Amino acid sequence: MCCDRPQLRLSLNATFKRMSSSEEVKRITVHSIVHEAWHSLTHVEKGLRKTIVALAVAPGSMLNNYLQGDRKQYQKPFSFLLISTTLFALVLNFFQQYYLIPAATTFNDRLYNNEVSLEKFYSWFHIVLLPAYGLVSFFIFKKLKYNYAEWLVICCYLISFVLLLQIPFHFILTFLHLNVTVQKLIQLLIAEVYTVYALNAFLKQQVNWLRFLFILVCVVINFFIFMLSLRGMAYLITI
Repeated sequence: MCCDRPQLRLSLNATFKRMSSSEEVKRITVHSIVHEAWHSLTHVEKGLRKTIVALAVAPGSMLNNYLQGDRKQYQKPFSFLLISTTLFALVLNFFQQYYLIPAATTFNDRLYNNEVSLEKFYSWFHIVLLPAYGLVSFFIFKKLKYNYAEWLVICCYLISFVLLLQIPFHFILTFLHLNVTVQKLIQLLIAEVYTVYALNAFLKQQVNWLRFLFILVCVVINFFIFMLSLRGMAYLITI
């Protein structure tokens, strides 16, 4: 019996270690994001409605909960992005009117037409540029505890909700027959205002009043990344 006690003690210690390690919150890594992205392509997750409501009324709490390990109740970020991107792309494809310059011969006219044509892929551009958005956010808020993969998740949720938010406004603005430029400006204003609102709610417990400046810098840089990428692609197609 005496010989069994040390072994029993070691066994109990090993069991407690496994239990405590299993209860630890796993941090988000690039590997986990790749795994999650593949899972999102092959499975439809539950919690879509709860995720949308949470991002609308309490985005800061929702993002903090997800990063801290409370993830089962929410839609996975990459499946959410794919759903939002697909819905927005369908709306643009079937309901958006694109006004092209007829018989465009000059370089500027052809460049304009290509830019307008590429607007059909507006939502897909955001997926391609997601790594850049995450990198900008990571460097601007580098002093915070969040790593690059976690900023990818944050950007993923914000982009997804912005796309869904723009769908009803798109129908309203189209119904009002507003000028195309005015429609774009209003949709841009909606996207940027929500992004600032959500990031402010997310960071208000960690960054002082300077967070507004950092958030605006982050939003402006990511906006110019998008616009330069769109115009650059149109330029490459034109030449």
